[in-house]
Amino acid sequence: MKKLLLVSFILLISCLAYGQDEHFSALNGVEITLEKITSSPKVVLFLWTTWCPYCRKEIERLSTDFSDTSKNIDFYSVNIGESRATVEQFAKKAKLTAQITEGILLDPSGVLAQKYSVIGIPTFIVLKNGKIVYSDHHLDQEILNNL
Repeated sequence: MKKLLLVSFILLISCLAYGQDEHFSALNGVEITLEKITSSPKVVLFLWTTWCPYCRKEIERLSTDFSDTSKNIDFYSVNIGESRATVEQFAKKAKLTAQITEGILLDPSGVLAQKYSVIGIPTFIVLKNGKIVYSDHHLDQEILNNL
C-alpha cells in the first residue's frame, strides 16, 4: 500500500510539474513565460547559439534589417544552452542594438528547441496566434510583411 501511495504521489507531482508554464529569463533579467510568447498575435522566435557562425551572422543582420518591424511583431532571439555570461559577452562584442538585446531569451535546457522540433540552427519560427506559420533557417522582410 505504501508503494502504491508513493507511486501515486510521484505521478501527481510529475503531472503538476509538466503542466506548469515554462519561464525564460531575458538577457535584461525580465522573466517571460511560454504562455506569454504563444499568446501574442504575431511572434518571431530566432533560435541560435554564439558558437554557430551562421547564427552570429543572422543575429547581426537582424540588428539592422528588421529594426522597423518590431511595432507589430514580438521578436525573441532564443539562445539555446549557453550561460548568461557567454551571451552577454557576445552581445557586447557584436555591438547588438538594444532592440535585439532586450529580446534575447536564455533557454539553457533547450525547451523551445524541443517544443518546436528544431533540428538545426539558426532557425526562425514564426507564430501567428500561437500556431506555426513559418519555420526555416532564413527569414526575410517579405515573410514578415505577409503576417
